[in-house]
Amino acid sequence: MFAAAALLLAAPSVSQTRTAHDRRTGLIVHYPADWRRDIHASGFTIDSFPVKMRPVPMIVTPDGASIMISPWPEKEKSIDNVVVLDYLTAENGYLTKQTELQTTEGVVAAKEFRDQSAPVSEGHTLIDLFTVRGRSYETALFYRDAAYKEKFEKTYYTILSTLKFPKQKNR
Repeated sequence: MFAAAALLLAAPSVSQTRTAHDRRTGLIVHYPADWRRDIHASGFTIDSFPVKMRPVPMIVTPDGASIMISPWPEKEKSIDNVVVLDYLTAENGYLTKQTELQTTEGVVAAKEFRDQSAPVSEGHTLIDLFTVRGRSYETALFYRDAAYKEKFEKTYYTILSTLKFPKQKNR
């Protein structure tokens, strides 16, 4: 309840939120009610547009965005390994920086990647890699039009700040 209220306060243009408990990841995600889940995606993914509106070779519509939240496989513990596996390197057009994210677990250290090569016409990618409760996560924001940068990044960071993470399993 508090997380949904925080989302409403952080994004005043959002009149309602939805809450999803993703069985695959164990995450509880609060997101704007006018966004839609992409049930065909491998991780938890929401879109600001109907999936049927997505141009076939594109990730998002010209004025839309997608947000993906996915835990890494249990065996994958190293951010450096994920960087290599996902091609998040300077040679592939990514700028990297250390940052911090506000989460329900407090502030966590993260590695941020921004795609500077625009693989999609006017496409933009923001990826964060971080660890909470011993589990590592990859989150991403994809959008095309830079005019929506502030709006979509605000929504992205608000969703990340209200994520409820699963309890760590006993090992």
